[in-house]
Amino acid sequence: HPETFHGTPGFNARTGRSTSPQSFGFSEAFGTELCAIAARDPRIFAITAAMPAGTGLSEFASRYPARFVDVGIAEGHAVSMAAGLAKGGLKPFVAIYSSFLQRGYDQILQDVALQNLPVKFLIDRSGFVDGDGDTHQGIYDIDYLLPMPNLTVLSPADETELRRAMDLALKINGPVAIRYTKYDFEQDFTVNCEHAHVDIVCTSNVMLRLGKTVAKMLGEIGILASVKNAFNLSRNVVSKAKLIVILEDSNFGGYYKSIAAINDKVMGYFVTKPNFIQADLDEIVKANFDVNKIVDEIRTKIYEIR
Repeated sequence: HPETFHGTPGFNARTGRSTSPQSFGFSEAFGTELCAIAARDPRIFAITAAMPAGTGLSEFASRYPARFVDVGIAEGHAVSMAAGLAKGGLKPFVAIYSSFLQRGYDQILQDVALQNLPVKFLIDRSGFVDGDGDTHQGIYDIDYLLPMPNLTVLSPADETELRRAMDLALKINGPVAIRYTKYDFEQDFTVNCEHAHVDIVCTSNVMLRLGKTVAKMLGEIGILASVKNAFNLSRNVVSKAKLIVILEDSNFGGYYKSIAAINDKVMGYFVTKPNFIQADLDEIVKANFDVNKIVDEIRTKIYEIR
């Protein structure tokens, strides 16, 4: 099948079957949950742009063909179509990769956000993406979505939070964007610390993993740090710590800047000068975030506050 060989992993030359281990990640979790929701609500409708398998919608398309449309490589049309369906009383879910959703920017703003229509965007491959080079990095969605009127931006860090985000999205009578990474780590990277000097707030599970490393290094020099996922990027951060540190997988630090505008005890780290080397995820993160520099600057700031 052409879609199977769009991005080709290792495969058996005789059978054509992939030899790479199959993992159950965010895309599959989204597709499974949407099928469950659709079984209860006939108004659920799914739209994608030439990526039904990549976004986890293959099973939905099979079960509910009358409630599924693949518009092809026409992301702007996908968004406008969803706006029309929402206007007509349906509940459209638009599943598109972060780097491709940029093509529908104008339609998101004009056709959905300004009209406050209940379109739900499922933004796959947000943040860093290994193996696909510069064009597939999802580091721009936070920056262009957060300023849009009426739009709530959620960023779940695991499958439990993804289901929570989808449930919350259905309860919000307006547009919602749910962004998630390509990676579904089994390990929980949150760190709970009751008397933390620093609250490290992250915008994805990849940033949570970075945050845990930073917290460990801070602990070694006597600075206690908690690490948590922001989840709702459209809300302020509530913290009793002396300092809030935002770790953000975006290019311009849109989330950090939105928090810093109303809170003066915030530091933020984001992808200021993108360096998308062709490497695995760990190397890409290292190329864009200097952990030692982050720890040194947090230490300096904490000592100033003390």
